[in-house]
Amino acid sequence: MRRLLWLVIAAGCAADSGALGNTTVSPECAPTDFACVTAGLDGPLAVGGVLPLSIDVDALGTSSGAMTLMSGDPRVIKAAGTEIVGLQAGVAALVMLSESSAVDFLHVYVAAPTRVGLQRIEDGLVRQEVTDQIELLVGDELVVEVAPYKDTQRLLGHATTTWTAGAPLALLKDGVPARRRIVARTPGETEVTVTSFGFTKTLRVAVLP
Repeated sequence: MRRLLWLVIAAGCAADSGALGNTTVSPECAPTDFACVTAGLDGPLAVGGVLPLSIDVDALGTSSGAMTLMSGDPRVIKAAGTEIVGLQAGVAALVMLSESSAVDFLHVYVAAPTRVGLQRIEDGLVRQEVTDQIELLVGDELVVEVAPYKDTQRLLGHATTTWTAGAPLALLKDGVPARRRIVARTPGETEVTVTSFGFTKTLRVAVLP
């Protein structure tokens, strides 16, 4: 039986159960990173994307040692410890191991991104993709996160990312490598440019007095 890495929400967080029902798998998130916690495993992994996973053993009366992962097809996904990397489009089994013994498995779909987008983060949650020019007042702040997309579908995983912005803005790190806090400092118009997964996204920003 194949189980996809899709969204399952319970008690305010999102996770996916293994095919045997022995484990629960979710992205590895900081406790206060609600955008990560509530998003869960809600899409395919991006080619080139790195995704750390948190694995909980659910079998009653069972204790386990350190959990690791094994890829059923190393051409599609690479597994290292509890981290997976998308290598090429396709599907592969992901086996959960405890001290070299298989505990559970699920299937992971991998898709090649066609673009990257900027998601607006507000109150710790993903609100929507930013697709148009934005206007800020001096002193305003906006938190955005870059994400890979296949057309309109957001993909999972993060990659090396570079950010640049013009003088009216300051770009501050916001606890996650793919996330930045945009701070409006002086009036003017400029662009925020982000490059990740081999794609570049430009956001026009106007800072009003």
